[in-house]
Amino acid sequence: MGVDFLKAKGVKSIALIGHSSGALYAAEYMAERLDPAVTSAVLVGVTSRSDPNRNTYDELAQIKIPILDIYGDTNEEEGVIENAPKRITQALNAPNPKYKQVQIKGSNHFHDGKEAELTKVVVDWLGTL
Repeated sequence: MGVDFLKAKGVKSIALIGHSSGALYAAEYMAERLDPAVTSAVLVGVTSRSDPNRNTYDELAQIKIPILDIYGDTNEEEGVIENAPKRITQALNAPNPKYKQVQIKGSNHFHDGKEAELTKVVVDWLGTL
């Protein structure tokens, strides 16, 4: 995985970023590994998990590092919008006070035409850490 590559290169603080199913894999990695080199995470358009043996909400409850959960309000992927309240509730009940959820207005799953706004949200958030 990229985290191991970065650690081998001497990187000490890693912000893990995942989009769609990649956000699911990032949450899974963080919950299972609790890697101290991963100091923050950006989860973009977290989709519903099709694997009945995995639970994204349980994984979010195990993650204590800062998390930015971003999604578009016109996202057409299953579960992204519908499960946003569940994601934030689970993370804050964990508790993870450094969990932030941002909805980008007029943005779809790929943030077509909203790339600059998406980038600004991520960069501004990372700047607060």
